[in-house]
Amino acid sequence: MFLSSLSFPGFFATLLLLFLAAGGNGSAPEGADKAITAENVRAHVIYLASDELGGRGTGTEGFRKAGDYIIRHFKSIGIQPVDGSYEHHFHRYRLSLAGVESQRLEYTAPAGMQTAFKIKQHFLPFLTSGNGDVTAEAVFAGYGLVLPEYEWDDYAGKSLKGKIVVIFSGKPEFLSKKDRGVLRELATSLRIRRAVERGATAVVIIPDLKRRSGMTPEGYLWSSLMHTRRSRIAPTISARKGLNEVPVVGVNRVVANTLFGSLDTIRSMFKIADSLRTPPVFRLRGKLHVSTALRFDTLTYRNIIGVWPGSDENLKREFVVIGAHYDHVGISQTAVKGDSILNGADDNASGTAAVMEIARAYTKTSARPRRSILFILFAAEELGLVGSRAYVADPSFPIEDHVAMLNLDMVGRNNPDSLSIGGVNRCPELKQINEEENTDIGFTLAYNVERFFYRSDQASFARKKIPVIFYFTGEHKDYHRASDEADLLDYDKLARVARLAFRTSWRVADLDHRLRYTEPDRRFAR
Repeated sequence: MFLSSLSFPGFFATLLLLFLAAGGNGSAPEGADKAITAENVRAHVIYLASDELGGRGTGTEGFRKAGDYIIRHFKSIGIQPVDGSYEHHFHRYRLSLAGVESQRLEYTAPAGMQTAFKIKQHFLPFLTSGNGDVTAEAVFAGYGLVLPEYEWDDYAGKSLKGKIVVIFSGKPEFLSKKDRGVLRELATSLRIRRAVERGATAVVIIPDLKRRSGMTPEGYLWSSLMHTRRSRIAPTISARKGLNEVPVVGVNRVVANTLFGSLDTIRSMFKIADSLRTPPVFRLRGKLHVSTALRFDTLTYRNIIGVWPGSDENLKREFVVIGAHYDHVGISQTAVKGDSILNGADDNASGTAAVMEIARAYTKTSARPRRSILFILFAAEELGLVGSRAYVADPSFPIEDHVAMLNLDMVGRNNPDSLSIGGVNRCPELKQINEEENTDIGFTLAYNVERFFYRSDQASFARKKIPVIFYFTGEHKDYHRASDEADLLDYDKLARVARLAFRTSWRVADLDHRLRYTEPDRRFAR
């Protein structure tokens, strides 16, 4: 009745007002982003980048304190846990040498003379080595390659069962460098697997002496053998099943000389083999003794996670992820001007603080977008995107229900009005939404960071074909240095970046449709 009494102009004006009041344009309520303030993000950064947290190295006490701090914040503002917890746990295995004395490489000549080689100086166990103690005859398997398209098979007609296989890590000169299939076969890990599949009880890798001096052995330079600031960093892996079942060591030219007589002999042998396209495979005289012992310690890490449910009964089962990594690289053994703590204010206390305040902004308004917002602070990014990789492998919700991911990494430095954007070549609509929301924020947007794309956590989601956007304010001289301190950040800029991410995430979460993922230009794909 009321509508029928309106004039046509009044009728349409009223409809327009109702439409905008209901948030029909999908934008966040006017002024909602103003809940994100420079003062608040600064307070978070000052704590997260304080000496008390010791650089937030993954697994350290300071890292635990940082996670607890984020959880307290989520609880205080009303962000909900996921299945009763703000922690998304994942496991890693830390590898180390189980005693230097347990790693051995010895050669016994036919006449009985023994030569014992020294670890680090002459040989190194590979990171993917298994444990074992093997004494056996050795077979030289050339390059260790199987290339049917080139009629090249280093293993053709040879029995490797019970033998130690010696492989040269170079490649035949006639192979095309542009052949991607060949490049895959040249991977050392695949050469090792080929030998193990054919019965090898151990594998010895000789470096490419045609191209390098071979003064240092291949393999992994284990922390117990090092005397640098990184000596406390031990490698971690996600699963032990990816390791080899046999000892694998890399050697240098001294070992190669002992086995073959001289480097010139090796070079001449391969020159002839390459020209005749005949693999140089034969049994070595004497025996080898290879012993490796690696220790595996199980580690449990945690991503911090919280959810803000959407308003639509159906669409709230879909999630827009807003994330940042909260770890850094810890403490250096080398002090610079008396400071050895790598506080990581920009990398990435800045992104962490932004996510925390974006979460607060969502809770400060009575309106909600239709989809849910999933906040994730990732662990172990500095170890190789470990936390985000673990999340997408074991997500808290079905991975297909994650409709977009916005990542903030190093967002508090450089020109006050510049902001680099990455990843949006995978979703043009997300790029457009971000640009429209930036109209009121005022950044000069640059699309110049694809070279950094696979170095931050959005890459883990992009590999699952989820649309992503990467916010980044650029590198600087304090990157991974003790000088990356809280007093160097531009907190007005940091707050503006967070506001832009808030506005963009709201738009995405309130769309009638899902964003579409587009395969990027192959020049940027990986």
